[in-house]
Amino acid sequence: MPRRQGITAATEQQTASARQVSKAIESVNELTQQAAASAEQMASSTEELSGMAQQLQGMVASFKLEEESPGTLEGQSQLVSA
Repeated sequence: MPRRQGITAATEQQTASARQVSKAIESVNELTQQAAASAEQMASSTEELSGMAQQLQGMVASFKLEEESPGTLEGQSQLVSA
């Protein structure tokens, strides 16, 4: 009988350990999914910001600086529309 009790106790301990491992794996999977979702959001935001930066570059490119023009103080530049 003591041997059977020892086997039963060991089996219960292994079952409890397997449950803990299973819970840990579930937690890791959940964190991995959250990280993947965050990475997708970041990639989307990066793409959007890149497009906005290109638009801004296009807007800024329509202006040029004129070195000196009549009516400006020496050493100052004047912003003119291209």
